[in-house]
Amino acid sequence: MRPDLLRELPYKKPWIFVDRIISCIPSQQISTLKNITSSDFFLRGHFPSYSVFPGMLLLEGIKQSCELLVKLSGYEPEPEFLQAAQLQIRLLKPSLPGDTVVYSVKWTAEEDGRMLFSAEGKIEGVPSVRCTFRLAADAVRHSGRKEGTR
Repeated sequence: MRPDLLRELPYKKPWIFVDRIISCIPSQQISTLKNITSSDFFLRGHFPSYSVFPGMLLLEGIKQSCELLVKLSGYEPEPEFLQAAQLQIRLLKPSLPGDTVVYSVKWTAEEDGRMLFSAEGKIEGVPSVRCTFRLAADAVRHSGRKEGTR
């Protein structure tokens, strides 16, 4: 993977929740990781005596991984694409300083003008978050950079 791929995200630190792309099969799946450190801005005050990485930020890491998958599949998402049309999420295990979360996002289908994804975040092989969601496919245009299989 090219080291500059994370620059394709339209965010700046500290709002980037993907540290590295592990693997990607365009139009199918992507694996990324996020290292949770005690210096993460978001841990300060999130349970002062027991620092836990916020669940919504785990979801944001999944969304950013999804955005990278869509971009690496040759599409350019519009801002409204990034809003989940339907979301089901389950937080299974706290994410603590020192943990590394590995996100696996699968592009499962397209139907009714929506792109469907399923995702899981694991810490040391144990699921910490699972979700399924739909994003607006009509808010995506093909960039012509790569040919996706969809």
